[in-house]
Amino acid sequence: MWGRKHSDEQKARWSESRRGSNAGAANPNHGRFGPEHPAFGRVVSPETRALLSEQKMGEKNPNFGKSASADTRAKMSAARKGKPMPSSRRSAHTRHHTNKGVVSDACQYCIDDNSEE
Repeated sequence: MWGRKHSDEQKARWSESRRGSNAGAANPNHGRFGPEHPAFGRVVSPETRALLSEQKMGEKNPNFGKSASADTRAKMSAARKGKPMPSSRRSAHTRHHTNKGVVSDACQYCIDDNSEE
């Protein structure tokens, strides 16, 4: 289907056939989070991650070569207003780890800080 589109009639048939199925409360996993969800703790192998990454690189990415309109950018900006956005990863580390006394094995700056001691 690369570069082609489904007809409006076909999309309407699919929409009608799916109506009411597995949506909202009809979905058996609706409202299930954490350990209650069957996919909780699922780990994707490095091979699968590499394959998925390759499938979305460059021109295969649906957003490749596109940019958001001024209206869309304004909406995204408005949605982020009032939320702290660190200017760098290092400042995020300082705010979320150093200032709170939290050490994370996954944080490169926590690791660097601990190796200096």
